[in-house]
Amino acid sequence: MSHDKYGRLKCDGWCGDASAPQDCPSKVTHIDEKGYAYCTPCGIQRKQSHRCRKLTPRELKTITSGGQIAYYKPRKVECYRCQAKHPASEGGYCAGCRELLSTASAIE
Repeated sequence: MSHDKYGRLKCDGWCGDASAPQDCPSKVTHIDEKGYAYCTPCGIQRKQSHRCRKLTPRELKTITSGGQIAYYKPRKVECYRCQAKHPASEGGYCAGCRELLSTASAIE
């Protein structure tokens, strides 16, 4: 997380045109898995390629007052096919089962 010259939390995203980075005037609302903070537009854009989530009001208050928040852990869900607990994924299948199902459907 970075801060502006007044000590306020600052967005680590590019906010707008990627060819011309600029300081973002928006408030920080999101955090990614590496601890970088983003405003809402940058956070939504970051979510498309990396794990990024919206901060809770309590976490925002903690960070703003100079504190630290807990490590970002992905939610684990049960795979529909093998019933093992894996990080949440699209479609409800773990990576191994998804690959197996795609291979099976390609053969048919």
